This record gives sequence, C-alpha cells and structure tokens, in this order.
Amino acid sequence: MLEIFTITGPIYLCIAAGFASVRWGLFSAADVRVLGRFVIQIALP
Repeated sequence: MLEIFTITGPIYLCIAAGFASVRWGLFSAADVRVLGRFVIQIALP
C-alpha cells in the first residue's frame, strides 16, 4: 500500500501545487495559457 502512495504522491502534489498557485493568484490567465501550451507542445511529447 505504501508503494502506491510513493508512486502517486508526487503526481498529486504537483497537481495540488498548480491548483493552489492559480487559486492564490500567483499566475494570471495569460500565464496559464503559456504554461499550458508549453506542456502540450514541449513537455509531454
């Protein structure tokens, strides 16, 4: 059971950090668009 948490934990922490940063206003809507394009076009492939 602990192995599952060690594998999936960092993924959920990244998602939570991204959600919190947008929620607290660290990124504007334009920043989010640029980061989204970066992820789709460069980071994922």
